[in-house]
Amino acid sequence: MSYQMVDFHSHTRHSDGELTVAELLDFAQTKGVEIFSITDHDSLAAYDDIPAACPMKIIPGVEISCQLDGKELHLVAMAVDPANTALKALLEQNQNARNQRAQWIIARLQKIGLPDISETLSKQVTGKVICRTHLAKALVELGIAKDFQAAFKCYLGRSGKVWRRADWPAMQMVIDTVHAAGGAVILAHPTKYRYSSTKISEIVQVFAEQGGDALEVNYSGLNLNHKSWLKRLAKTHQLQASVGSDFHHMKQTWAVPGRFSQIDPELTPVWEQFMV
Repeated sequence: MSYQMVDFHSHTRHSDGELTVAELLDFAQTKGVEIFSITDHDSLAAYDDIPAACPMKIIPGVEISCQLDGKELHLVAMAVDPANTALKALLEQNQNARNQRAQWIIARLQKIGLPDISETLSKQVTGKVICRTHLAKALVELGIAKDFQAAFKCYLGRSGKVWRRADWPAMQMVIDTVHAAGGAVILAHPTKYRYSSTKISEIVQVFAEQGGDALEVNYSGLNLNHKSWLKRLAKTHQLQASVGSDFHHMKQTWAVPGRFSQIDPELTPVWEQFMV
């Protein structure tokens, strides 16, 4: 069966997305998406809200934070069993790591003379997952940062005043856990980590060696050189291909669900194995 419009990377209010599950599903459907996955950060809660009569084929997914040699990476887990005990435990571990990071940042902000953002932050968080996006919104709302970009540059980013790396699990552990839960593992948006191309190539090699299944090869912000490079990486390491908008909110007019469906015909779509 041939599907033309697919998207395997998106977010709802269960993590740092703007829309509810129902709103996101409706929006994706209006864009002609036929197969869809919600991949909230470290949470499968969206799958408790999927209506029984959904016209799109829904593949359960989640975006999981991990680390390799101290470098943060995001893996998209596709076609997992949301009830898998080990996977649920891993996601709970990551949610706790996020909470601990947030509490450290809140305390650190006060230590350098800024107000307590706890109450404002609690209004931003609409699920169980606290993302840096929520922290940035709180900083902007309180006037501590003038805008979202400044919140990361001055405070939350790697060179910011309250930068803190969360205690993420090792990439190998995540890959093994996802496989045990019946899913495939995709390295999300390889060009967006702000690591050198040499370092990304090394990461992709290790990802493949550790059993990773696919690379995201089509998403927002890619130019033709990026696409050619990702294609070469996928072929070199015998990885399948995935696509996704990484949609978060309606202002992302450049990241509409389904817009990045196409891949090079020489690559194997990772989702084909789940179409049985």
